[in-house]
Amino acid sequence: MLIKCILLILVFVSTELIAADVCSNIKSGDKSTKSVDLSGEMPPLRDQDSIGWCYGFVAADLMGHYLYKNPKSVKGIVRKPMDFKTKDYSISALGVATLYNKVKNPDYMKSIRGKSLVDLNKEKKRVVAEAGGLNEALDIIKDHGFCFEKDASSEDYSFVEDSRCAFRHECKITEVLNIIYESSQPNVSCQDLSNIGRIFSGLNFKTINEILTNSERENALTRLVEASCKRQLKRPIFFGGPKTVNYNVEGGHKTEDMMKSLDNHLDRGIPVGVLYYSDFLNGVDRKSSRHASSIVGKRFNPQTCEVEYILRNSWGYGCGHYQKENPGYSKCFKELSTTGSPQQYYDNLMSCRKKFPPLLRNPKVVCDDSNSHVYIRKSDMQKYVYATTAIEEDGFKF
Repeated sequence: MLIKCILLILVFVSTELIAADVCSNIKSGDKSTKSVDLSGEMPPLRDQDSIGWCYGFVAADLMGHYLYKNPKSVKGIVRKPMDFKTKDYSISALGVATLYNKVKNPDYMKSIRGKSLVDLNKEKKRVVAEAGGLNEALDIIKDHGFCFEKDASSEDYSFVEDSRCAFRHECKITEVLNIIYESSQPNVSCQDLSNIGRIFSGLNFKTINEILTNSERENALTRLVEASCKRQLKRPIFFGGPKTVNYNVEGGHKTEDMMKSLDNHLDRGIPVGVLYYSDFLNGVDRKSSRHASSIVGKRFNPQTCEVEYILRNSWGYGCGHYQKENPGYSKCFKELSTTGSPQQYYDNLMSCRKKFPPLLRNPKVVCDDSNSHVYIRKSDMQKYVYATTAIEEDGFKF
């Protein structure tokens, strides 16, 4: 028994020495990186699905963490710190994006006036504007207020089945927007009222019906949000802040300064929003598909000899979305009929998935299925991240 213990100790020591030797050429600063994990302080994970509102989800994450740390900074809404981490009292990304479009994209709203959903599809337009700026979204929250998730749910659209969410029997925001858009007319169906009521649970069917039948199509969503969130939408809502720090490599900042700011904020317990080219997450080595996510931690990995950052994405739950689709599945999926029952569609989708399983995930991207967090190597961060935004939660100016 003694000999066995000695052998185990020798194996452990030799493994540590090998690891130390493997990373001997790494900068000492990287090896001594302070491990940070703020995921336990963030609001619940959400899925943006197929809507291009990633900026709204990140803004909701960053401001939600700020409220968790500074609950008394909000006028008239002093709650226990834990409240802002719960599903009910986390900031609604749907609310952020809707207010953003009202303030920043009035011309887009005019461009879809009077057009049917069929016409918009032909013109490759959505019923709402999608892309937006993270910094501007945070300003919208500070100047105009926000919704809680209990007022305007950013997902939970379980009445529809579709490609991304059929795996969990929930579905996409765009379907809900289409329902609201098409329901902005006389004779709203009971089914439509019920579906919309799942999002705006604080509004009764009579109120929803009145808003829809008395709104222009392009303003229906905004008016539903404003009616549901009228207690929170006050201006100004914060006492003198909070301030943000922004770095943009494409705007002239240096990558090393941006990364230094990122590390500095994480070390102080502050999550950071990042703008980056997301195709590399699926193993595509090119600067394409602009996206926004939150960075909520970091660590040094002796196996890769690199600092890794914890990326909190809004692509849903689990790690399946970081796999490349099998070309056969893409073809099979396009041939699926969506006219059957939700269960039939789901069964067909599962059959297609079984026949054409996803290709292997990018080995450099480590995803934890238990919490859906992705570990991104520092070298990839430096290559693909082009901007960062952080809220100065502690009043310290970097």
